[in-house]
Amino acid sequence: MIVTLTGHDLVRIARALRLTARQILRAIDFYVPSELGDVPAGLRFLPAVMTERGPAYISLKKDDLGRCIFLHETQCLIYPVRPGTCTTFPFTFDIRDEEIVWGLSANVHICPGVGRGPTVSELWLFQTGVVVLEEIAAFRRFAGRWNSEVPEPTAADVISAILSEPTFQS
Repeated sequence: MIVTLTGHDLVRIARALRLTARQILRAIDFYVPSELGDVPAGLRFLPAVMTERGPAYISLKKDDLGRCIFLHETQCLIYPVRPGTCTTFPFTFDIRDEEIVWGLSANVHICPGVGRGPTVSELWLFQTGVVVLEEIAAFRRFAGRWNSEVPEPTAADVISAILSEPTFQS
């Protein structure tokens, strides 16, 4: 799975770990879809940002076994500031007819805990959906400006811009 990141996610992680833009670049990846346009379904909710390699989706880096670099045995090393993708997994959120709707993005094959954890309240789903969708919308606005205004974008520059963007500081 690809653990995608919004601007808010990047700022929270960088602050918690006291990382500079250059340092956080070592903890993230830029997923660049093939020229055929194959974008995994899970990435379609977030915008790509332009880099020197073309449009890319920002995600957490994985180790050689395909695990998140912040996963140590069964413990998440950044749990208090984990990305929204991790916080809400396996739930997804969207707006349809001006209402927040939610769904599941995984099955038992991907997440053996689906249907086994504590009951999730409708209030939690609504409140979480509001936050997640606001953060995605803010990242879409940022990416739209970045993609249209920066003439020679680089991965390093987009991370610096995200970390200094006032919208992502809350």
